[in-house]
Amino acid sequence: MRKNIIILLIFVFAFLFRNENVFASSASIELKSDGAVIVGDKFDVTMEVDSEETLSGIETYISYDADMAEFLSADDGIAGGKGLLRVNIKNFEDLEGKLKYEMKFLARTTGAFNMRFSDEVHLYAVDTDDEISVAAGDLEMRIKNKREASSDST
Repeated sequence: MRKNIIILLIFVFAFLFRNENVFASSASIELKSDGAVIVGDKFDVTMEVDSEETLSGIETYISYDADMAEFLSADDGIAGGKGLLRVNIKNFEDLEGKLKYEMKFLARTTGAFNMRFSDEVHLYAVDTDDEISVAAGDLEMRIKNKREASSDST
């Protein structure tokens, strides 16, 4: 009986003190667009970050369908093309916990256009340099042709 209690205590302590990633407070990151996009038009996608902590860095990858939209440009720290963007924004100090980064695209064909965080999103806090847990929101929107867009407005 005594041996069983000792084994049980060892398991309890091992469970309580196991090595896990500990995250600071939470944050959200979301991809947004105005929505009404017509083939041939340029459109913006905004990556919005909202955090309880002051941030010092963001790292992730964003995937999109390069046949539907062509990547044209983005704010510093976002680069790539052909369906994959790398977000590597470092050495900044955000004072309010709210950040916005713009990406510009050209609509190439009609259909459902999706942008997704294709890797884990890593946000880092200034004070502790700890990683922050993140809730990520992908983008889903429709690219229409002129005829579809004009019939929607009538």
